[in-house]
Amino acid sequence: MIQKQLFGIQCIQLLKYLHRYADWLQVIEFIEIWMSQGVSHFFFYFYTTSQIVMDILQYYETKGIVTLLPWRSFPTGEDENPNKDVYRLAHSLANNDCLWRSQGARFVAFVDLDEYILTMNGVPLIAFIEKKAEQCPRCGSFAVIHRKMYYSSPRPRSEFHWDDIKFEWLINTSYGLPEKDGPHKQIVQSKTVSIISTHSTRKSYPGYIDVNLNSSEIALLHASHKWSETNHPVSNVSISPSFFVDALPSLNMAFREIGRLLFKSKTVRIERTLQMEIAKCTNQKFMTNIPRKFCIELALVHFHLKVIAVLILLY
Repeated sequence: MIQKQLFGIQCIQLLKYLHRYADWLQVIEFIEIWMSQGVSHFFFYFYTTSQIVMDILQYYETKGIVTLLPWRSFPTGEDENPNKDVYRLAHSLANNDCLWRSQGARFVAFVDLDEYILTMNGVPLIAFIEKKAEQCPRCGSFAVIHRKMYYSSPRPRSEFHWDDIKFEWLINTSYGLPEKDGPHKQIVQSKTVSIISTHSTRKSYPGYIDVNLNSSEIALLHASHKWSETNHPVSNVSISPSFFVDALPSLNMAFREIGRLLFKSKTVRIERTLQMEIAKCTNQKFMTNIPRKFCIELALVHFHLKVIAVLILLY
């Protein structure tokens, strides 16, 4: 349960199936950018990760910023594997466990590792959502509309010198039009919601309602591997030089501190290409370079890259 003296908290679920989560650079980006929005603590639900990802999570854990929660599979038999039947229910369970752990805090936002909820005018998310709640006391949960996000340049994929990293791909990022058909993500007041699902509030306590936030004021920016590093459409795309500007100083500072502590040499490696191929396995039309059986098993447990992120503002 959340202690009253904490200011902001976020819960993240890293559930990998058959292959380890390895994009350690994205973990640093994610934590530091969300902290710039007012988050001060994170819960990570993890299944398997690479050693460097775990080292980074433990780095933040020693600072009191991260709590690590292992996620276990159901036992299997010769002819039965209940994990295949769990499908999306697995991260729904983690969502609701996180909601329970967040009691005592005020706001909880559920997102993935490649998603950010940012205001269009640069106001920190916590200040924005607190004002919305004051204006609408009956609003228990707020839906944020999805937009595709495009990096301004490619992120590292293989070997590189860690000291060369300046996170330049976060400068002048672009974003598409709001997609009203989703997938949306929710920011909820923990005291008002009893059951949460991946993209909506399933059940609120009596007296509270769900509302859609205005897409001209706030955006769910989704930097999926499917489009974030490709040539984006010329039309219907806007460039924002300011979305991540405030986060860059602390992001670079944290990255260099981690580099000095964890990296034995200047050259480091990140297996993003392989991980992107594995992510494509969740959609059969992308099954190309990985054995079909591997892809099918991976797709059956769709939460392998699922992340729950929870932004919390205390009373």
